[in-house]
Amino acid sequence: MTRHDDLRADAAFCKAVQATRGVASVMYGTEMSKEEAEMLVSVALTTFANAGGLSEASLGRLARFAPAESEAEPRSVTRPN
Repeated sequence: MTRHDDLRADAAFCKAVQATRGVASVMYGTEMSKEEAEMLVSVALTTFANAGGLSEASLGRLARFAPAESEAEPRSVTRPN
């Protein structure tokens, strides 16, 4: 199981996804997919954390979902000539 899978299984994350889907349904009259809601919740969490809006304890809990060094994407991409 990857850390992303762990986050997707987290109860608080799941509730945030459900709430996001509900709000989208009410506001736009259309159903949002679970994947779309997960992406929006992830972006909101990342933005909030990077803006300093989370306490150290919350950041510590979220950090467990960060990709491990082996899972992280390469920092630079070389393109073939």
